[in-house]
Amino acid sequence: MMSHQVLISGLLLLLPAAVHAFPEVHGVVGQPVTLPCTYPVSNGLASMCWGRGECTSDTCGQTLVWTDGNRVNYQTSNRYQINSQLLQGNASLTIEDAYESDSGLYCCRVEMKGWDGVQTLTTSLQVQPVWIATVTSSNHPWNNNTEVVPTETPLKIPIRGLFIGISVSASLLILASIPTIIRCRHREKKSPEGNSECSSVFFHAYQNGAFQSIVQLQAEDIIYVIEDNFHPRIKSQLPFEMTTFQSCRK
Repeated sequence: MMSHQVLISGLLLLLPAAVHAFPEVHGVVGQPVTLPCTYPVSNGLASMCWGRGECTSDTCGQTLVWTDGNRVNYQTSNRYQINSQLLQGNASLTIEDAYESDSGLYCCRVEMKGWDGVQTLTTSLQVQPVWIATVTSSNHPWNNNTEVVPTETPLKIPIRGLFIGISVSASLLILASIPTIIRCRHREKKSPEGNSECSSVFFHAYQNGAFQSIVQLQAEDIIYVIEDNFHPRIKSQLPFEMTTFQSCRK
């Protein structure tokens, strides 16, 4: 007798769970999801509706869509669309652009022609967010540290210092040639006639990758070449100038 009471009590506890075990449909946020509902078409369709909540004997809960089979008589939003094959026994509901808030119970209630021609179906919808999986490639899976690799800094050449050096060298050579020019002028005034001795001073700011200064005495065919090499040599960034000073001695 005691065992029968325990068995009956267990069945009563399992009864609510069996009653509320609705079929489940899973959807993803932002994607359309379809809730199935079918009915026999032998007696013809009188009307049907979809609503939020569990089905009752005379309503489909909070009505979302209602139709008489020929046209949609009521619709809360364009997101709720009834299958176009409604008269062929397919009364499924499609929810466009699903939200997480769309999760819950939905009722499909179909009224067929004739006596006692009502069919109901309650479906549980679960809309889940979109999960973005990130994959980290590493030789050591247990190491979650982030390694920062410094980028290479391009080599900067002190162009300004290079120009300063060239200017100083040119100035020194000009100053060195001034006494020769003055002496030549003085002799020219002193001896208007006689053999002439001319000297030319050429300054090449940049030629063939090096700074060159050439002092040439035409009378004696003596050429002095002073070359200052600068490293690094950048042809595209240095101007090419040539200054000539001539002096004559008679």
